[in-house]
Amino acid sequence: MYKCKCVCGKTLYLSQAALKHQRSCGCKKDYRANSETLCWKCANAVPKKNEYGEYIRGCEWSISGKPVPNWNAVPTEKCYMQSYRVVSCSKFAKWERKRTELALGGV
Repeated sequence: MYKCKCVCGKTLYLSQAALKHQRSCGCKKDYRANSETLCWKCANAVPKKNEYGEYIRGCEWSISGKPVPNWNAVPTEKCYMQSYRVVSCSKFAKWERKRTELALGGV
C-alpha cells in the first residue's frame, strides 16, 4: 500500500494497481488544475542532440532532472515520484508545432 495525498488534502492508501487509475479521493476536485506546468508548453522540454551528440535543445530539468536556476516552481507530491509545477522559467521557449511535425505525428 502507498500513502498518497489528494489535492483536497485527504490522505489515501492505495495499492500499486490503483495508482495507475485513481487520481483523487472522490472529492471531484480537478487534480490537473494543480498539476499543469509551464514545461508542457516549452520547446526545451524535449532534449535534442545534434549529429555530434551535443545538446542543441533542452534545459537542466529535461536533460538531467536538476532544477533550472532562477525558476519559480512549486514542489508537487505524487505517490510515485517527486516533481515540480513550474510557474515561470528563464529557459522557457514557447513550443510551436510545425505542419510537417503534425503530418508526421512527431515532436
